[in-house]
Amino acid sequence: MKAVKTIVKILVVLVVLVGLGYGGYLFYESRQTADAGASAVAYSKVTIGTGTLTKSVTGTGSLAIRETADVSVDYPVVISKSLVQSGESVHTGDPIAQVDTDALKSAIITMNTELTELDASIAQLAAAYTGTSTITPSAAGRVKQIYASAGDMTATVMNEYGGLMLLSGDGYMRVTVDSGSLALNDSVKVRSGAKNYTGTVSTVEDGMATILFADDTTLPGETVAILKDSVQIGEGKAEINMPVMVSTSVDGYVDKVYVSVNSSVTRRTSLLYVTHIPADTEYDDLVHQREEKLAAIAAARETLISGVILSDADGIVSSIQSASQTELEAGTGLATVYVGDAMEMTISVDELDIISVELGQKVSIAMDAVTDKTYDATVSYISQIGTPSSGVTNYSVTLSVEGDDQLKIGMNGTATIVVEEVTDAVLVPLTAVSTGRNGSYVLVDNGESATEGIPGEQVFIKTGLSNENYAQVLSGLSAGDVVLVTRTASSGSSGNEKNGMNMGGMDFGSMPSGGMDFGSMPSGGSMPSGERPSGGGQNRQPSGN
Repeated sequence: MKAVKTIVKILVVLVVLVGLGYGGYLFYESRQTADAGASAVAYSKVTIGTGTLTKSVTGTGSLAIRETADVSVDYPVVISKSLVQSGESVHTGDPIAQVDTDALKSAIITMNTELTELDASIAQLAAAYTGTSTITPSAAGRVKQIYASAGDMTATVMNEYGGLMLLSGDGYMRVTVDSGSLALNDSVKVRSGAKNYTGTVSTVEDGMATILFADDTTLPGETVAILKDSVQIGEGKAEINMPVMVSTSVDGYVDKVYVSVNSSVTRRTSLLYVTHIPADTEYDDLVHQREEKLAAIAAARETLISGVILSDADGIVSSIQSASQTELEAGTGLATVYVGDAMEMTISVDELDIISVELGQKVSIAMDAVTDKTYDATVSYISQIGTPSSGVTNYSVTLSVEGDDQLKIGMNGTATIVVEEVTDAVLVPLTAVSTGRNGSYVLVDNGESATEGIPGEQVFIKTGLSNENYAQVLSGLSAGDVVLVTRTASSGSSGNEKNGMNMGGMDFGSMPSGGMDFGSMPSGGSMPSGERPSGGGQNRQPSGN
């Protein structure tokens, strides 16, 4: 009996083991089948065509008026009430603020007292500085050139010639000629017009000899001849050997010139007589202050009559002193007004993209509030100083916008700066491009099967500009070639996934038989640019291979 029970137990164990083994086998088979289904590879065909591809930088910003003007007062005033507010349009002559007339009367009395004090100071300086002056040289010598004439302003002559007269300081003129056989201290004859001088070689250097002779009559720039043993050996332009310029710090009119060319002078010789000398800088400053004070008093009196301050510009009020009984000092700004129609937008561009942005680049702006059109703009300013934020440095780029009446200050928009563009380029979807050790390649459908079960021919290509979806093909493909895009057909996929596959925004499953024909695009048509969402960024190009 025990033997029977033992046999039964053994049979039960065997049955359990067989069952477990069979179950494991079925599980293994099901996994193999699932893996095989998951790894099944299918291909979509895409016909290569041509189109336009752009690389761009985008950024968001708000509109502003480029130019502003300050409405200020040249006299102390107390503002009792603002008559306009920020955002309001104003025209030249519009009242923008009421004033406290009692306070303004007191200010006018004070300014008149200041004007009287200025007049007294000006009169005192005028009596001290108005007069005449005689110009003398700083060294003895012979007058060789006179630049100033009667009636000339000394400052004008000084600016043009650097001085009023030019003297010869040591009694010699000089001329430089080819040295030839001349040696240091040789004596030669210098012929100047009809007069002959004895000259002496003072230096011989680099094949040139400098000869000194008396400065009696020869003037700078005259041509003189050099003779030795009655034979002319050269000629050149005469120069003053030691020139001395006569200058002055006196600012006035030349009334008389006392000397002539070739006159001998000493340090006490009177050269020029200058009259009507204006006062110095202090005098000029006081005169300028008086003119400003008179204008301020006149303006204050006009304001006292009207009781209001008027705008001196057409535009939109940006800011204004709005608190009642606000005291403003002379020269203080009362309001700021946006003037003109020139608009601008400032966007932020990160450090990776800023190197592609240049002054003068064309920009397209899409406004959030104006959806039926885009606006043209131009890059007008690029900040050279960045602002770090979250590990990335951003740079401000200002755009000059060609706007219209629909645009208003503060409207938001997205700017697209086209930094590079190619037209009539052969384009390939990035999903068709693979990369190996030897570079980038595609599978080209040639109607045959290649080795190792891969359909088509492996063709290496060189790429150029690219965006998120397409790459420019520089070599390896031509328009009309058909490339294969791989897709994995999962056994657990839904019906739509079995029929097609969405890759990078392109639904190959929805394409007609034969793939997508880019070549059928109208001439000059633009492929999708694939620009990044607003906020900035550049569509980057993979390395060409």
